[in-house]
Amino acid sequence: QRGARRKWIPFFSSCDAVLFVMSLAGYNQYLLEDTDVIRMHEALNLFKETVNQPALRKTPFIVFMNKSDLFKTELKSTSITKCFEDYRLPEVIQVGSSKHASHAAKFIKQKLQKQIDSNRGVETYFHVTCATDTKQVDKIFSSITDIIISR
Repeated sequence: QRGARRKWIPFFSSCDAVLFVMSLAGYNQYLLEDTDVIRMHEALNLFKETVNQPALRKTPFIVFMNKSDLFKTELKSTSITKCFEDYRLPEVIQVGSSKHASHAAKFIKQKLQKQIDSNRGVETYFHVTCATDTKQVDKIFSSITDIIISR
């Protein structure tokens, strides 16, 4: 897939929004095509490459930080420092708790936000999701529809 990515960009030039879906649980997994690369690092690089494409500067990005359920489970046994050495969990938050998952997801969101060039012309929207939670997905898609229609 890596080699085909550059071929995609021309197809996005007239879109109303880009949905970027990444797995939060990818902090603890490696790519199949390159077992030295952590999936989360690859997602961050792909996001940076895509969100900063000149053809997409005025296109809203909607980022789904998906698999929050698996992420919370993984955090109980594997520290996110495996992927991000600079992550620090405050002592008042219990490892593996919902607050831990929320804090770590915010940290990843900040990492994503740092990838965005300051001269982008539109906002980027972030959602922590669990695709199997149909009520949450319905609510988010309703919000996304409003974003797209308002353009």
